[in-house]
Amino acid sequence: MSYYTPQEVTDVTIEKGIQKANSNALALTVLGFLGGAFISLGYLLYIRVIGTAPHEWGSFATFIGASVFPVGTDLHFTRWRRTDYGKYDGGLACLV
Repeated sequence: MSYYTPQEVTDVTIEKGIQKANSNALALTVLGFLGGAFISLGYLLYIRVIGTAPHEWGSFATFIGASVFPVGTDLHFTRWRRTDYGKYDGGLACLV
């Protein structure tokens, strides 16, 4: 299984950007709400960690809270791989 080369990553990024620019308003609205929901989830994780950490930990609790915040923004990501048939397949990986 091979992955995209840097040039192919650039080409796919440009292609996806053009597709997104040509999307309808409903799709962009849904994506906007999902983006806000993922950021909110990251903040809720941060609050949960900070609120339950012992007071004695001090700024270390803040560090741990800051470490879990990106989980909300990086909740899911797509990794692209080349299939055996020469086509590209986007596999969705979720952190739950």
